[in-house]
Amino acid sequence: MIEIKRSKQPRINFSYKDADIKEAIGKDFYHLCYICEKYDRDFEIDHFKPKGENKNLTNNWDNLFCICQKCNKKRPKKVRQENDILNCCKDKVESLINLKYDNGIIKVSTTSTEQKAKNTVSFLNYIYNGITTVKKSHRTPTARQEEIGKTLENFGMFHILFTLLKIEKCKVYFCYMKYAERRLTKPL
Repeated sequence: MIEIKRSKQPRINFSYKDADIKEAIGKDFYHLCYICEKYDRDFEIDHFKPKGENKNLTNNWDNLFCICQKCNKKRPKKVRQENDILNCCKDKVESLINLKYDNGIIKVSTTSTEQKAKNTVSFLNYIYNGITTVKKSHRTPTARQEEIGKTLENFGMFHILFTLLKIEKCKVYFCYMKYAERRLTKPL
């Protein structure tokens, strides 16, 4: 989960199905699923608190989230209260949730003692790793695990290359300065 800074509600009267509303939500969430962070141009709109028992939440701007189709199908449909899981638009999720890729598994953890942080860790473990009591037919996270693992590995390699390039750039600059210094001190 990543922290989202939500924009102001675009207009007063709207339906969450309106194209401009969907596009505004997509921009706020960078077209990323708020659960698994998968980029998805064809995202769906999720009601963070289900609209079923409270019709006032159907078109409530603060209740509309960008979600991928896979997570929308996998997430529990039970009524969520404010304290069930972290809200990426209100809570500091990036400091409360840690993701680490290790041997094909995305390890989700928290150092927080808050119950909703712990609930979020359990939920994300279900999404990323299929760790739950649901039927085996619903356990298909391996492609997403591999995608995230590759991204994390690539980031690590990029960081190493960037560091090496900075070092090499400094060495080249240093050699150039030595060369320039020698050229300036030699008489014509």
